[in-house]
Amino acid sequence: MAPPNGEQRHKGQSKAEESGGRRGCLYTFAALCVGALAVASSGLLQNVVSLAGDRPNGATTAAWSGLEVYAKPVLSFVGINAQIDHFCSTNTFIHLLRDYGSLIGLENSTAQWNQAQKYYEEQRPMVEQAAKNFDLHGYWDGMAGVPLDMSLIDLLALRVTIMKSKMDNEGREDFRIEKDKCDMLQFLKRNGFPIPQLFGVWRDTPANFVEEFLSTQAVPSNASWPVFLKSCHLTQGVEDSVRKLPSREAMTTQRSELTRYVEQKWNRHAVDVDRSFARDGNALTGVLQPGVALQANYPSPNEFKIVVLWGRAYLAYDIENEGVVLRDGTYEQGSRTRPYGIGLPTPITEIPHMAWLVEEGHLERMWRLAEVTALAIGIDQIRIDIFIRKGEPEAINVNEISLSSGQPNHMHTEFMAKLWVEPHVRRWPRSFPATTPVHLMDFASGEIPNQKAVLEQWDPTWRNAV
Repeated sequence: MAPPNGEQRHKGQSKAEESGGRRGCLYTFAALCVGALAVASSGLLQNVVSLAGDRPNGATTAAWSGLEVYAKPVLSFVGINAQIDHFCSTNTFIHLLRDYGSLIGLENSTAQWNQAQKYYEEQRPMVEQAAKNFDLHGYWDGMAGVPLDMSLIDLLALRVTIMKSKMDNEGREDFRIEKDKCDMLQFLKRNGFPIPQLFGVWRDTPANFVEEFLSTQAVPSNASWPVFLKSCHLTQGVEDSVRKLPSREAMTTQRSELTRYVEQKWNRHAVDVDRSFARDGNALTGVLQPGVALQANYPSPNEFKIVVLWGRAYLAYDIENEGVVLRDGTYEQGSRTRPYGIGLPTPITEIPHMAWLVEEGHLERMWRLAEVTALAIGIDQIRIDIFIRKGEPEAINVNEISLSSGQPNHMHTEFMAKLWVEPHVRRWPRSFPATTPVHLMDFASGEIPNQKAVLEQWDPTWRNAV
């Protein structure tokens, strides 16, 4: 119990000031409540919960806790998430973790940074060699004047800014290779990359799609279920725009909910509220035509999100185990919702539940498919998401790609940025004419960058998963 006369009050603080402070707290709390109501009424919260039980395991929102489902949209609405995301991706933040991580329980933070630097020094000669033999599609140029110590998040922001500038000044929409999920899938299918079967793309009306889906027109009668419903024009993880549909019969009983979900996504413009470069990013996605795609299931998947720099795979994020896999066959434990690791690199062969990745030859297959995909796009930095299945190394497939990945890269973030920008500054790559837009390129036309390397590294065993 507080002593009389306010003895515990800060020296010099009047009762009126104390009362005012309390009112300030109440006003702040009220403002947050109003913000929550505004988010709910604006559709952001509904955007998270529609058909929530049918989210795929790898979805960004699938990693959210019960509290995060409600807190993240509110923080996004008031603009806090973007600032947190940006700062936690800077070299400054990485250095703070390196130097002071032990104060918050990260006992190995300095050792983790040292290991990441050592790995960078080992990988740099191979990235340099790859860059000097790389055909950079002209759409991806414009970064030669960038400082060598620029943070990864700022490089991603610059890439988005350059894409917007090329759209405004040149009418280029090559960004559709990633920002339009349907164009992405059609590029991969057209050029023979192994992907789960693409049943079709619908861009006319939500009602027509639902009608065809619930008949036998959209999914062949001999197809396996579940199938995946993906929005063409909503690619950001926060948009929560992928659903795993269990069966035609199940969705027939949920027709009204399915229709509501499709209409909601169809009429939504992507709002990337969680990224500091959202304004330019939203301008790109704002010109996309709405639509949906239906794609076959990949049974028993293990997904790896692989960062490729200049046609050289650098690391992968293991969705199942929530950690980073490196080219040297080691693994760093982490968390999908944290930017840092929680353990030092450990040989995968010494981890019983992961050793099959090496024993069955999956890692080399993963690196190869990711590299060939990046080579064909002629891009300097990209994330290629790969599906593999235990016991079937030949069943490897591409899931999707990302140009502005927000995945955790632990202490490697700073060094990935160096390897991305250095070849630009030193002008190592060859220039490839931007005559054909990236998303429209076709092997058959002969207008693919790095075509010789792609054909040499192509694996004839690659096939669509069934």
